[in-house]
Amino acid sequence: MHAYSTNESRVPVYSILAIIALVVAWIIGWLTSLVEWPQWIVGAPSFGAVFAGTYRLFDLRIWHTPLARRLGLVMVEDLNGSYEGELVSTFKDSSGKQVEREIRIDILQTWTHISVDMKVSSGTSSSTSTSALGSVTRDGGSTRLAYIYRNRVNPGLADADMGDHDGAAELDVDLVGRMTGRYYNSRPRAGTIQVERVSTAPLAKS
Repeated sequence: MHAYSTNESRVPVYSILAIIALVVAWIIGWLTSLVEWPQWIVGAPSFGAVFAGTYRLFDLRIWHTPLARRLGLVMVEDLNGSYEGELVSTFKDSSGKQVEREIRIDILQTWTHISVDMKVSSGTSSSTSTSALGSVTRDGGSTRLAYIYRNRVNPGLADADMGDHDGAAELDVDLVGRMTGRYYNSRPRAGTIQVERVSTAPLAKS
């Protein structure tokens, strides 16, 4: 997974976590003072440990709970899941028809990190692309996922003209989990992507 950017500020959450860590560290310091432990042993280490623990819990679990969203702590869309649909390329086959391929996109996301894996099938899996940089942004009521990816082909199954390449995709997410958008790559080619969420957790990779 890699870090992703968003147009919402994460500062309020960091501030709340720091306050929680400060209060817990003070309580730990007060309790240890009752047994006359030196405060330098528990002061700063307690704050650091509590902050790290609460941050990790928020990053992995709390961020996508209904409570966090009702409190306005998090607005970024939870895109976790598997999506299936099709890719239509501007490239045309020997009959002059645009190439269409079945695809599956698996997204793993925390509050701060994300990975987007897309598998392109042509009878059987022919290539897999993995995101290297991305963003999840909101504009009014809509959400947009944008990412740069690296594609690696399966030499025994990919089309003869296929080769490893880099590219970028930009997908709009609707309220029911459909994603539609465009992709571009360094071959150079482009096309459209249309997928629908089939699971809120990524499916096991085949």
